[in-house]
Amino acid sequence: MNKQMIIIVLAVVVAVGGYYANEMQPSTQSAPGQAQSEDKLEIDASKGKALVAAGALLVDTRTPQEFAGGHLEGAVNIPYTDVESRIAEFGTDKNRTVVTYCKAGYRAGKAAEKLRELGWSNAFNAGGIGDWQ
Repeated sequence: MNKQMIIIVLAVVVAVGGYYANEMQPSTQSAPGQAQSEDKLEIDASKGKALVAAGALLVDTRTPQEFAGGHLEGAVNIPYTDVESRIAEFGTDKNRTVVTYCKAGYRAGKAAEKLRELGWSNAFNAGGIGDWQ
């Protein structure tokens, strides 16, 4: 291969890699016309604790096995893959604040995104369980 071909291939690999790396990050943008009390999807653990202390629903989005191994006091276990099918467990008040967490924040972000897609305007990803301890 000549030098120009190698440079082109590397440029394509970097561009594609950057695109997919960005796609793996939870979105912080709201859907058009969707009201939110806060634009950011992700919050830190201290903000999550304050919201829970004020009455927010705390949701552990890990597997039931992970939840059984230890979870935050007061949390309910709704795995991120089950959010839509178990939406009734979130109640009917779509303005209720919901704080999600998991092991590292990815699954919690997916759950919070799904809740916002379904109309919950105050759903937040508070990261991983280790951030809370």
